[in-house]
Amino acid sequence: MLTYLNHGERSFFEHPTLPVRRKGWEFLAVVEGRCAPTERPGQRPHLEGDRLWAMPADGVHGWTGVPEEPCQILVAHFDQVPEALSQHQRAISVPLTPEQVAKLKSLFLELEEDYIQPTELTRLRAERLLLELSITVLADRESNTRDTAQHKVAAGLAWYAEHLAQRPSVEDVARSVSVSPSHLRRLFMQAMGVSPLEAMKQVQHDRAKQLMKRTDLSLNAVSAACGFSAQSVFSRDFAKRQNITPQAWRKQSNAKD
Repeated sequence: MLTYLNHGERSFFEHPTLPVRRKGWEFLAVVEGRCAPTERPGQRPHLEGDRLWAMPADGVHGWTGVPEEPCQILVAHFDQVPEALSQHQRAISVPLTPEQVAKLKSLFLELEEDYIQPTELTRLRAERLLLELSITVLADRESNTRDTAQHKVAAGLAWYAEHLAQRPSVEDVARSVSVSPSHLRRLFMQAMGVSPLEAMKQVQHDRAKQLMKRTDLSLNAVSAACGFSAQSVFSRDFAKRQNITPQAWRKQSNAKD
């Protein structure tokens, strides 16, 4: 339920909002100028513009700004938010594009009339604003999380490929990117939809194909270079995954050339 709605100019440096505990969630978007939340009086945080903050319920915070530089804000308080957002216990801050700023302004202005004189549509418009604010916050976090997952996965596989002959384990790969094995599994599922072990197996087989195609190394040397414990293990695993033996694959590959 919407408990507070406002927008307009604020001089947060000259008239700061002192840190207090708030029962509900506060969303504040700065659409002109710069400001930032504070946790204690006199704090000087990094000030930002074109940004949306989602401050969780029961948190203590206030607001400060730039000396002699008012900012334009949109602010809304809700006593409840969607579960996807409520599970986050810390403040979330995301940048706003010009299109997002324009959309939020429009929703605030539309709801402002209802907030002053409620109608049968007021609750629906408030819920629409809450959903838009929540999606804006969570979509940015999801994008950042996905980017982080892809970066960690790429770094882990690059490290694995570099140390392939040493037969690194999933735990070794996790250690190389400073995460736990369980978190590494989550990152791989998020970024690639497969387990780390499956992705590592693919790296092994891709390298084996390269070596068989581009070099005259024996299958025993290929299996060792690709981290297999023995040629028999390599041959059995290759045949199972590729439906062809390494010898036959090499012969076919050379025939195509």
